[in-house]
Amino acid sequence: MKKYCILFLLLLIPISGFAQSNIVAEVAGEPLTWLELQDRYETIWREYLHDPSSFAEVSQKSIHEDLRKIALDQIITERLFEIYADENNIFINDEELETIFTQIYSDNELFLTDGYFDDTKFQRFKLQYPKRYSEIIDRIRDDVLDEKIKEIIKEQFYLNDWELYDAYVRDNSRIQLKYLIVPDSLMPTNFPSSPAYVKEFHQAHKYSYQSPDMVRLGIIYIQDNDFYPSSKPYYKHVSAYRRDAHAQARIYAEQLADLLNSGYDENSPIFQAHHVFETGYLEKSDHIGKLEHSAEIISKALHLHLGRYYFSPIEQDDGWIIFKTIGKKGGGIADFEDAALPIWKDYISVGRDYYFDSETENYFDNNIEHELLFEIDVSYISLDVEDLQIDMQFSEDSLWNYYEYNLEEFVTVRDTMSFEKVREDIIEELTKKAKREQADSTITCIKQRVSEHDFLMNYPGAEIKLFQKYIENMPYYKEPYPLIQDTIFKTPVDSIFFAKKGTRYVIGLVNDRRLVLSQEKKSLKDEVKNLLENKWDTDWQNGFQEFYSQNKNAYFEPNLYRFSYIFIPIDTSQIIIDSSDAKAYFSENRDKFLQSNRVKLQTIFIPENPLMYQKIQDISGAIHAGVEFKIVADMYYQPHPLIEKDNTFISANNLNELVYSCVDTLGLNEISSPIYTEEGCFFFKLIDKEINDENIFELNKSQVYYEMKLPFADSTAYRNAKIIYDNISSNRDMLFNTHHE
Repeated sequence: MKKYCILFLLLLIPISGFAQSNIVAEVAGEPLTWLELQDRYETIWREYLHDPSSFAEVSQKSIHEDLRKIALDQIITERLFEIYADENNIFINDEELETIFTQIYSDNELFLTDGYFDDTKFQRFKLQYPKRYSEIIDRIRDDVLDEKIKEIIKEQFYLNDWELYDAYVRDNSRIQLKYLIVPDSLMPTNFPSSPAYVKEFHQAHKYSYQSPDMVRLGIIYIQDNDFYPSSKPYYKHVSAYRRDAHAQARIYAEQLADLLNSGYDENSPIFQAHHVFETGYLEKSDHIGKLEHSAEIISKALHLHLGRYYFSPIEQDDGWIIFKTIGKKGGGIADFEDAALPIWKDYISVGRDYYFDSETENYFDNNIEHELLFEIDVSYISLDVEDLQIDMQFSEDSLWNYYEYNLEEFVTVRDTMSFEKVREDIIEELTKKAKREQADSTITCIKQRVSEHDFLMNYPGAEIKLFQKYIENMPYYKEPYPLIQDTIFKTPVDSIFFAKKGTRYVIGLVNDRRLVLSQEKKSLKDEVKNLLENKWDTDWQNGFQEFYSQNKNAYFEPNLYRFSYIFIPIDTSQIIIDSSDAKAYFSENRDKFLQSNRVKLQTIFIPENPLMYQKIQDISGAIHAGVEFKIVADMYYQPHPLIEKDNTFISANNLNELVYSCVDTLGLNEISSPIYTEEGCFFFKLIDKEINDENIFELNKSQVYYEMKLPFADSTAYRNAKIIYDNISSNRDMLFNTHHE
């Protein structure tokens, strides 16, 4: 039986005002309110009730505390995504928003002309109703931006090269980028791939990228079905009649191709009965939907003159096709745009040297070649005083002595606080003091030993390095160099240097110092390059995870407020429902308890890509022209799990909610309008549908009783909660203690 709880939260801190008390934290200056936290917590609580096994990190001893921490972590992670996006200029531009708008309203009568989206009407709407259009665009931006930020950051760290490139092309094809090159922020390897670097690479290797010969086709499909007697459709089940219809279809296809090549008027009614499918540009290795002999068709089309039909039909399982050439592209050196993917992949494999050679030259010219440089030899010890082992045992006498000596600190307006009340505070203060004294003593001791060239020391977590050489202006990046670089080159030989950051200390000695000669500088180039590469790799691998760990505590403090709560269970076990009432309720709400419809479909799927909208128009045109849906599906075939289930019953539970809501409105043998999803676009033809009515009352009895009991149990729980709340509001703390669980 399901159980739900009403949650009371009491702020157990002083409250200076309602608005202030409602803010539980700030993230980059933006307030996080109690209501936001509570809404997220309740969502997670419901998810936990539904499936506790999905929350492995939640302890049974502290369920609600752990769930609240998960809620806090989720909110702060989302805020950090937004901060990261702002700092890296991740946004949705106007072209993307306009594209999303047209997708959403592609079937709206307001923008349609003859069943197609009319851009003129769309532009007129923008001019006549700018305020309304702006409101819609703002809502779209709010809904889409968060998901885009998350996807970009996730893709940045988890996708391989092919997936990343495909995702980038898919996401940017709508805005017609000239160069489909992955930017630095999405680079899957450890160096940038901006268009400037990749174009430079292409210029140096352009003869390695050759475009194949390509051709566009116009295809007419002659079906065997058109050659059976309309009065005797059962003939198609007799093999002899099938062979005869197939032979007649071939003869007709040959005659049609001959007529078309002879210059016969294509506006004649004989041609209006046939739809011409037009393909995009194809090369020999491409496939034309599910057509058989695709390679043969393309190969023959490459040798045809423009506008000429091939003289011999090409056989298919259920008919024949004739085709003509309607466009050609000659081979040769590939344009940068056409060869973007292979150029990009080759650049990834060898282009690292291009980038870092250039960076090394620039760094060397600006910081090394013309500068007066010194090489420093140093030894040092680096340690964090928090790692020091300090004895924190305090005798009762020492605690009492501190209390007596500092008695004035414990005097209030009314009285003097007793020793027992402040004992823990005294221990905390003495601990801090002991740590400071121990740290100061340790640092003083280390300085003394370092001045004597004695580095034989052993401290927990300490790092000791002897005779380390550093050259001025070199791009060293490993700790502790960033901490000591401003100190060591100014410290005389045989002198101590000292640097501190937080609780981290570096104490060392300059052993030697010498001038770097001009003839030595050239040998530093390789070291500069290695340092630049290693630093880039380190920064990239840490990526957003490093950003998160560095900024989480800075942006968010989770312990600003403490909560106590009272749970009032919604207990349906005490509610009695008569069986006759339950059966009546079941009869009145029968549809609610029936299993979902099952449907049998034929499917056309067009994945999202730069040519998607053109293909959708072509498919819509073929359907309006009366071409059989199966023929259109074969011509534009793309693999998809739904297509594999064509002509078999599918439960509605296995369909996308948007898809099913559209399919559910179709009549038998009716074809849907284009249905746009995140994957691409679908067309469906409904072949059959059925309703499974096996859910009788007995199988659903427990659910029926629960739904009837719930309102009564909820009302009872609310009354109990209201009584407790009123008592708490009246400062009746004893009642709170009585009910606290």
